[in-house]
Amino acid sequence: MEVEFLDSMSNERIAAAIDTRSGGKLAGWSKYGAVKEAFKFWAERLKKRLDEISGKLYR
Repeated sequence: MEVEFLDSMSNERIAAAIDTRSGGKLAGWSKYGAVKEAFKFWAERLKKRLDEISGKLYR
């Protein structure tokens, strides 16, 4: 999975990431399971980092 974050005004790349990990426990059930698991992982990781930057505690 690949993700890219662009500045809405300048269209400049702010961040990019590539996930090359193989599927986990849900991946055996369907391709959708692997995608869902990857999105969950990256969403939680992004939330934690944004909370750290803004000074909030991660829970």
